[in-house]
Amino acid sequence: MEDIIDRAIETLSEILLNDYARGNAKKSSILGAGDNVKELNIDTKIMRSCGFDVDEPNGRLFNLYCPRLKREGFLEGFSGVSHPLGDLSGEHKYVSFFINPKKLEEKLKENKKEIKVKISLNNGKIEFDDNSATIKIGETSIVLPPFKNEHSLCRAMFEHLKGEPVDWSIVYERMEDIEPRNKIKDRKKIYDTVEALNSRVKKLLDTEDNFIILKENTLIRNY
Repeated sequence: MEDIIDRAIETLSEILLNDYARGNAKKSSILGAGDNVKELNIDTKIMRSCGFDVDEPNGRLFNLYCPRLKREGFLEGFSGVSHPLGDLSGEHKYVSFFINPKKLEEKLKENKKEIKVKISLNNGKIEFDDNSATIKIGETSIVLPPFKNEHSLCRAMFEHLKGEPVDWSIVYERMEDIEPRNKIKDRKKIYDTVEALNSRVKKLLDTEDNFIILKENTLIRNY
């Protein structure tokens, strides 16, 4: 239950942060609030799309999520579902959140610091130098342990085109200079080497891309 609440808190926080960043905050309708409190009116359709049952008077939105957000520091209060003035159709509804602009801006700055742009391996030229056991991706050089498994794997895979399927047994024979004798054990060695290489590339380049994939009995170099 706590995990569900935490995810909901994160979602509701993002809704409020994004709406505030777009400049949608207005002067609070709370009497005497002054500039210390601003009001954000979030459409109930948006709320529902994020999993909040806003039409339930005693629902989780009001009993669990909003009090937790108040403890986060930037939410001063909230109101129930309302209709915009002059809306005779009754189709448009919103929930009003009363926020502390200073605290919310601090939260926005924290979020910007945490954002890291992930690198895509599609964005740079990729080369492999067998002599130095080095993969060069864009301007970054990744030095592999010479004559070890990752080096041997790259040597075998760069003999084939990017995207070309290669049977694992062919790669194993190229790496070990013998045919596989124990399918389970030998294929596991290929799998572990692929995982180690992908982890090294991901860590050094801060990417989520898999450099090589192993699907069933086939290896493919993605880049």
